[in-house]
Amino acid sequence: MTEIIITSKTELSEIVQASVRKVLSEQTQSQPELQDLIPIDEAMKITNLARQTIYGLVYNRKIPFIKRTGSRKLCFSRKALLAWIQEGGK
Repeated sequence: MTEIIITSKTELSEIVQASVRKVLSEQTQSQPELQDLIPIDEAMKITNLARQTIYGLVYNRKIPFIKRTGSRKLCFSRKALLAWIQEGGK
């Protein structure tokens, strides 16, 4: 059975706005890692290492990195890199 709900434009607008805010909030909370991802250029600045050095460390799996499915680009977690640096780059 279909229900018909009568509402004013203002009430409908408030419902839509609240729904959009909720969805955006859930997306931000469920994917904080994506906001933390940085490209190799920024990883070079944080670590003060050359591109080839970083590639060598990635090849030997000595630096934390992320390779996203279906992509050839390397990504790095800013938090993971900072933790790696604090541990002495081991």
